[in-house]
Amino acid sequence: MRQQITPRLIFATLFCLSATISLNAVAQVERIAFVNANRILSETKLAKQAIAKLKSDFSSREAEIGKLSADIKAETSDLEKNGATMAASSLADEQRKLSEMNRDLQRKSSQYKEDLSARQREDIQKVLDVANQQIQVIAKKGNWNMVLRNAVYVNPSVDITNDVIKAMDEQP
Repeated sequence: MRQQITPRLIFATLFCLSATISLNAVAQVERIAFVNANRILSETKLAKQAIAKLKSDFSSREAEIGKLSADIKAETSDLEKNGATMAASSLADEQRKLSEMNRDLQRKSSQYKEDLSARQREDIQKVLDVANQQIQVIAKKGNWNMVLRNAVYVNPSVDITNDVIKAMDEQP
């Protein structure tokens, strides 16, 4: 008796074949690790040093902007209080002076934000470059096939962030 090849038999054969191929693909990428970049950027000595240096480098400019803002507030208050009794030419001079101070504040504030943002990006990139070097060393030692930086869920057994932080902090 001869058996006929039915569509069900073809489907079942293809299903088993695809399942086998999928299992082989998963077996080939069996060692995947994860690194939390946010922790590296906040917990490593290098990142903390970069933040402290950034604060010290920009604190004087921040104080200058704060002082200028306070001066403008005081001038505005003074102008509102005494403006009604001032001569028209004096009032116009004070308003012009206040307008110049506001433009100066806006310019300095904008430049401060641009400079701060640029330095933050540079510092973050420096920290991440060192982290990437350490990640590669750790991945090779641990025989990890892949190391990811972003994930929705991570099993703590594949999180190598602590190892990376420790390795970065041990560097001179």
